Amino acid sequence: MFEHFGFKDIFIGLWKFKYLIIGVTVIIAVLGNMGITAMMNSGIDVGNNEIYSFSKVCCFNNKDLTVDKKGGFTENELARMYNAILQKNFVKKAVLENISEKYSNEQIIEIYDKTFNSDLSSKNEIKISEFGKFLEVKTMADNMCIEYTVSSSDEQFTRDLIACYSEYLENSTKELNENIDVIYIDEIEGHLEAEEEQGISSIVKNKF
Repeated sequence: MFEHFGFKDIFIGLWKFKYLIIGVTVIIAVLGNMGITAMMNSGIDVGNNEIYSFSKVCCFNNKDLTVDKKGGFTENELARMYNAILQKNFVKKAVLENISEKYSNEQIIEIYDKTFNSDLSSKNEIKISEFGKFLEVKTMADNMCIEYTVSSSDEQFTRDLIACYSEYLENSTKELNENIDVIYIDEIEGHLEAEEEQGISSIVKNKF
């Protein structure tokens, strides 16, 4: 029946451009709403500090799946799964160990205190639950994608930390299945700056 009307060809044609369609949908949805929203929701007190926020939006391509055959995890299942996994303590611990190769414990605590208006320096210790506050994760586009955002008072630390989460994500998917690729749809840089006379100013930039 579908062949008679050419519907099958239309669906197959659309399927080839699914990531482009998803990407356009996501970009429209996130313009002006990413980075800054994540910072506000994370409990960050801007105060007199500059806060930097870097976000990545990605979906997953399982090469074992085709239009006519299903095998393994679907894109929706992978997005929901990694939305949950990235927030697990074992992931935060692994990422903390990774970032600690570039930053000392004292440096991370100093950035944390400045970001969250805290006083961990008196304890000289940062718990996994506290370290996890640098990260925000959520699903998007009807669970087809995930957005993960890192925010802190140190621009380079923010860049390095989101790179560590990206590295974990990419390595984890390959361990799960060599045929699963992480497809990055958008990257967003957000910047909150407290100004004495004008209040808080914000800048959001899309990389793609």
